[in-house]
Amino acid sequence: MTRRSPRPEASGRLHSLDGLRGVAAVIVLLHHTALLIPAFAATYKGGDQPQPGTLEWSLARTPLHLLVAGPEAVLVFFVLSGLVLALPVLRRPAYDWMSYYPSRLVRLGVPVAASVALAAVWILVVPATQRPASVWTHSMPFTDLSWKDVVVALDLVSSSSYPINNPLWSIRWELLFSLALPLYVAAALWLRRRWLVVVLVTPLVTYAGYQTSNGALHYLPVFFLGTLLAASLPQVQRLLARCDGLFWRLVAWPLVTLAALAVLVMPWLAGHGSPELTHEVDALRALGPLGALAVVVTALGWTPLRRLLETRPFQAAGRYSFSLYLVHVPVIMAVAWGPAGGLELRYRALLCVAVSAVVAVAFFHLVERHSHTLARRVGKRVSAAIAARQPAAAAPVTPAERTTQAAGSGR
Repeated sequence: MTRRSPRPEASGRLHSLDGLRGVAAVIVLLHHTALLIPAFAATYKGGDQPQPGTLEWSLARTPLHLLVAGPEAVLVFFVLSGLVLALPVLRRPAYDWMSYYPSRLVRLGVPVAASVALAAVWILVVPATQRPASVWTHSMPFTDLSWKDVVVALDLVSSSSYPINNPLWSIRWELLFSLALPLYVAAALWLRRRWLVVVLVTPLVTYAGYQTSNGALHYLPVFFLGTLLAASLPQVQRLLARCDGLFWRLVAWPLVTLAALAVLVMPWLAGHGSPELTHEVDALRALGPLGALAVVVTALGWTPLRRLLETRPFQAAGRYSFSLYLVHVPVIMAVAWGPAGGLELRYRALLCVAVSAVVAVAFFHLVERHSHTLARRVGKRVSAAIAARQPAAAAPVTPAERTTQAAGSGR
């Protein structure tokens, strides 16, 4: 029996990737919720490490870390962004860059500004009656908000820390990538036949970024992997279709998926956070972008996984993923510092997840959905205004018109 290749829908949208985005957003939510646990937060921020056999240790040092692997989920976000932003450019020979830039700035800027305002409201309205034990929560200015904190949170270009709403650190890299998209696409078209070179070089560049604490080196290359995938998507889909038709696919695809997930969590299994293993762990972390790329490829190619991600729950999670990403940390901070912070930890965690989901749905319908419409309108108007200012090209003069003009001038 011939199997259909994992082609885009008629609209050009890859729906399984929407579901994957939803999964990644939920993992980020669980990650920040888990950081309310002091021992788990210590694995990131330093301090007394969790004891073997405890829940905190299991979340940090076993494959269960996949459930709370927030930074690793962000790598998946970055690959997805590289893919979905580059695809429209590659599919339209005359892409309207004059519309793209203002549209993209509005698309990111409006929800970000609204999330910062929401975070400030949470801080001003919710009374800080508790002092959380987790060191992570103390990095947020919940009890000492200033106008400078708001200004810094709105700066997606030069700021490197976003204490009011710390997930904005990744939106900064999203914006910088968005601004450089033409260069990414051009480089991807040039290197798509040299993909093996990119696969080999990316971990080296990422490792250098970890060693030098240079965020540009260990984040911007991740977007390029997604852009390169977009440039090679037809060939990749044909290859995936052939692989999905082989008899050993029932074993191969699960193994590939497990290998991709193992690459993402291997630094934690090897002792992430141990000072004596810094170089070794960084070398494993440098493979993370390739693991994230492999996760995206399996979401496209493994038919059972693709169909699962295309079901309604996962599609709903994908629809609200950006809103959830923007609003969940202010909600967690309000729960941790507010009156609910006195609840037992498991009840606090459930409250964080439930309230974050409700706020995300409301945020999507009140802010994000309208930002989509506004972004399209702004992009079209700016593009039309620039086109109107361009001098009209002179129409070619036909031989008959030249004869008439010559007769009229007496020549």
